[in-house]
Amino acid sequence: TDGRFSGASTGPVIGHCSPEAVDGGPIALVEEGDLIEIDVKERKLN
Repeated sequence: TDGRFSGASTGPVIGHCSPEAVDGGPIALVEEGDLIEIDVKERKLN
């Protein structure tokens, strides 16, 4: 992180996510309410 979570976490933290829909990438298909699964150990994002 940029330090704003300092002392507030003890593991991986996803703090600020901003869709880059303008670029037309897969993140552009994410809609409000969709679940995003992050598997750090397996290095997968679904």
